[in-house]
Amino acid sequence: MDTVTSLIDTQAQEQSDAPALIYRGQIITYLQFQQRARTVAENLARLGIKQGDRVAVWLPDVPAWLEVFFACSELGAIAVAINTRFRSSEVGDILERSGAKVLILCPSFRGINFIEVLGQIDAHYLTKIESVVAYDEGDEFYKENIGNLPVCSFNALLHSAEPVSNLASADSDCIIFTTSGTTKKPKLVLHAQKGINHHAREVAGVLGLSQPKAALLQVIPFCGVYGFSHAVAALA
Repeated sequence: MDTVTSLIDTQAQEQSDAPALIYRGQIITYLQFQQRARTVAENLARLGIKQGDRVAVWLPDVPAWLEVFFACSELGAIAVAINTRFRSSEVGDILERSGAKVLILCPSFRGINFIEVLGQIDAHYLTKIESVVAYDEGDEFYKENIGNLPVCSFNALLHSAEPVSNLASADSDCIIFTTSGTTKKPKLVLHAQKGINHHAREVAGVLGLSQPKAALLQVIPFCGVYGFSHAVAALA
């Protein structure tokens, strides 16, 4: 199949115990990654995300970023990549124009307080956001509402909910990136699952990532096409 989800489904079936990701000493196998992404999909559906809806991802390079992307693909929904360096005017513009219904963010990263940045965005840019998911690697997470928006923990998205149908298809749109916006506002660039699938396999072949025990040290942000392409190629 030419879907995004098939990249993980194939690996989970053929080498379920092989490492998909190694993060801070924790090994996440392909089977575990598949299960985590499916559980995130179940809970995004519980938050009202359905086929064609957008989910904004404002996170650094953590497994959750990729889990959300694959979860959106399973739902036939679209992830919207937001650069962690963006500030209120840029984030507000992307949220409004993309029509994102859910925003998944890290409350703080490298001294940047994302909650403060969000608080500086004019309310009319956030009218389409229905809920916010706060990512945290500790036991505590940001519990306060942001304006009138409810906030839940990303960890809550990793607890099983009602199973959902896999709506992934080759022609389904799955992710939006932004251009640099050198002369005007950044353009929103939409990609379909088939294109991501084919490109990931091609990059994996060129970089030799299909060789036994090949590994990629991911230092480039997922929120840009360069880093994203490397990460998905490694998983493929």
